[in-house]
Amino acid sequence: MPAHVAIDLLAQAIESVRPLLLTGSTKTRIRVLWTAARNARELAVEDQIKREFLQLAIEVGLIDKRGYWLGNDVRLDQRRHGRTDVEHVIRWALRDWYPFER
Repeated sequence: MPAHVAIDLLAQAIESVRPLLLTGSTKTRIRVLWTAARNARELAVEDQIKREFLQLAIEVGLIDKRGYWLGNDVRLDQRRHGRTDVEHVIRWALRDWYPFER
């Protein structure tokens, strides 16, 4: 698949999930992000998917540019781990691993 086609498909996938990431609990939103990243595995190279979904997490207010969780439902002592947690979830999505409690 040509690179520009992959970028367009990834951009479309991101835009289709963006509205779902704007509201709800942090727990629900991070699961939606995981599902979207998992579904995008075949649309672009791994580094690009990681970068774009991390940027999406910032744009929709899951985390801030410093990497802190923004949700009021995240414990204060856990807020600084936002970027690490989001990167972890994206990495697991790309491997089709489920990172959440069952």
